[in-house]
Amino acid sequence: MNNPESIRHFIRVLALSYPDVVEEFPWGNVAFKIRKKAFLFMGSEPPDLTFSVKLPNTGELALGLPFTEPAPYGLGKHGWVLARIAPGEETSLDM
Repeated sequence: MNNPESIRHFIRVLALSYPDVVEEFPWGNVAFKIRKKAFLFMGSEPPDLTFSVKLPNTGELALGLPFTEPAPYGLGKHGWVLARIAPGEETSLDM
């Protein structure tokens, strides 16, 4: 899967499949929350896809992927990982 829009759709469908998830739009981005606590933010600047996800247990593993880095603003210290995927970039979300 290497089309940012396909990946965006896949992530959105997956996030919304969990119980009690709500989708909100703060700051022009998409946020997915459970009980008012965010676990995923997706950027809204095509053609690239950027998303930050809270991975307290698997963040270190995710940071081994070539398109990830610790999330900015000090969030990386708390288990948040930022992913940037450009059109045509070979990407696998399997871990």
